[in-house]
Amino acid sequence: MAQTSKTAVRRIVTTVFTFFFLCNVILAVLALGATFGGGRPMSVLPEDTGPAIRVFIVLAGTALAWLLARWLYLQMLHGDFGPDESASGAAALMVYLVLLFSGAVFAGPVLWAWLLLLLLVMILIALFGLRSTVGTLLAAIVITVCLATGVILYYFLPSLQS
Repeated sequence: MAQTSKTAVRRIVTTVFTFFFLCNVILAVLALGATFGGGRPMSVLPEDTGPAIRVFIVLAGTALAWLLARWLYLQMLHGDFGPDESASGAAALMVYLVLLFSGAVFAGPVLWAWLLLLLLVMILIALFGLRSTVGTLLAAIVITVCLATGVILYYFLPSLQS
């Protein structure tokens, strides 16, 4: 029973990680297309949005990231993972979400290159922070498939090419 539970938790962690990593790849491709393709740069919030609203969005995103990480941590503990493995996997995903919310709210339209840095951070988090949970091979496969999807998206959407 514990092995089935551990397998189910691995699927949950892999699914959550894949979803957020794929979202980051798609955002990075769209940002690159808008920045270097001569299009209008992407903007999450209007430029005249006040700092209090931006801070509120970051705090709400941080709370959401904490709730998701806590849920993931508890799922992993119930799936017979050790506390260190559970904390590592949950913290990796929480840090990624906090970075994504912070960057999306505070980066202006000109600074969308931060998504590439965030993508690199996510790859490192996946390989080092989640390798004991989802496995190095599975993390590498997910990263490769998501990056291949980004390359395909870039080359097959005509609006992204210059």
